[in-house]
Amino acid sequence: MLSLIGLGVSGDLTLRGKELAKKSDEAYAEVHTGILQEGWQKRMEKTIGKKITLVEREVLESDFIVKRAKEKDVALLVAGDPLAATTHYTHLQDARKAGIEVKVVHNSSIFTAAPGKAGLQHYKFGKTATLAYWRKNYEPVSALEIAEQNRKNGLHTLLLLDLDKDMGPMGAKTAFSQIGKMEEKLGRKIISKLAVLSRVGWDDEKISYGAVDELKKRNLGKPPFCFIIPGKLHFAEEENLEAFRR
Repeated sequence: MLSLIGLGVSGDLTLRGKELAKKSDEAYAEVHTGILQEGWQKRMEKTIGKKITLVEREVLESDFIVKRAKEKDVALLVAGDPLAATTHYTHLQDARKAGIEVKVVHNSSIFTAAPGKAGLQHYKFGKTATLAYWRKNYEPVSALEIAEQNRKNGLHTLLLLDLDKDMGPMGAKTAFSQIGKMEEKLGRKIISKLAVLSRVGWDDEKISYGAVDELKKRNLGKPPFCFIIPGKLHFAEEENLEAFRR
């Protein structure tokens, strides 16, 4: 059997997730799609009573997990919600094709947690975008183009910041700098105000809102970050965001 178990945005197991993880023969975890609080692995191993092996992206994209699930009851712990990333849906499909029973335990995701934390209405969000690190011969501007189109449609944009194995999680100040370069490349100003969310779901969570130039001067917290670029605001949404100017 294969159990895909979400760890949520703060590394917490649901009761069902805890039950399946404890019953499993082997437990693996991938956190390359998110960052969990320091010490989470030891706490989780104590909770489920067994060693948790961290797996890298290369392992996840191979048939390793499904092969193990043919022989054992395997639990794969995933940051956020296990089906928010297509990698894990591939595991689900491959396991089913191999005749392996699959159980999925959902949990909180940045896709739902961030809008709620900012006091914005979920149904008013457009396409999500990722602000990727620029590299040699790779300078995408699609994230801002998506945000621009969402705003034209009156919709908010959840902007995820890159998590790179070598460069680490993108900081807020780095993101501001890159946005400025992207706007220069596009030849127009796209973002004037936004919300900066730091460590959503953690004990030291921090949310800030305001003009970009104003936010550059503020202590915005620590990674992982995500940004929300507002579209057309309902008066209640605007009131909620204004509370984070302080």
